[in-house]
Amino acid sequence: MSIVPPAVKTKNDVKPTAAPVVPPKEKAPKVKAEKAPVDPNAPKKERAPRKDLGISKESVITVTDKAREAKVRGKRLEYRDLLVKFDGKKVGEFVEAAKEKDTGKGGSGASWMRWFVEEGYATVTRVEKPVAPPAAPKV
Repeated sequence: MSIVPPAVKTKNDVKPTAAPVVPPKEKAPKVKAEKAPVDPNAPKKERAPRKDLGISKESVITVTDKAREAKVRGKRLEYRDLLVKFDGKKVGEFVEAAKEKDTGKGGSGASWMRWFVEEGYATVTRVEKPVAPPAAPKV
């Protein structure tokens, strides 16, 4: 004697009902405005000059208290720690050390130096080279 469970309907047993098919609404095509052709002989627009922060290889780094207290993470933390080590030294030395440290995804040392100065983590003092007096003309 075998016991057979009662028939249970499943979702596969139910036949789908024929729902009315609604055609998709037609969208009006977007029309782009015509651009005037570019004149190859037209003068180029002048860009605003980049703000001079006084950064050069001979400039001296001064780290601010903001940099020492800043809560930064990731690459900013690594380069901030490197910056603090170069307090009172030349920017060129910092850039060279950043090149040695760079793994390829961190940006250049010069770009980090610019970011630190723009954000107020460091100030840079440009060292003026002494100008030699003009040589006396030989007679």
